[in-house]
Amino acid sequence: MSARGRGQGRIDELLAAEHRLQAAHRHCDVREMDAILDDRSIRVDPEGTLVPKAEDLASFRDGLLVIDKLEEAEPAQVIVEGDTGITRALLTVIGSYAGHEYVTRLRYTRTWVRTGQGWRVLAIHASQIAV
Repeated sequence: MSARGRGQGRIDELLAAEHRLQAAHRHCDVREMDAILDDRSIRVDPEGTLVPKAEDLASFRDGLLVIDKLEEAEPAQVIVEGDTGITRALLTVIGSYAGHEYVTRLRYTRTWVRTGQGWRVLAIHASQIAV
């Protein structure tokens, strides 16, 4: 396979991984999220709070965070350089947090690393966008 073909293949793989993660969030699938998020993963939420993987997963596992609808407001963008990748996605999310319903648009930037187990998320940054 040519270098160009390998590059496109990795872009396609990473886009598929991004969509797997979105689906895991959509279905509150903690097992799938756990498989995709690296153990060192940290999410920066819209308020600037650092949320480690264990806390992130616990919010779904404990029913604190429920997502009723999650969809891309525009197609995800992907950049791959070697075994490192970046995805950017603008998502519309409808759900509830601690029993309070919300509708929001969030722009996610995720940093990924390609491992023997596939693409894994190392860092997540979320910014709220006006609806």
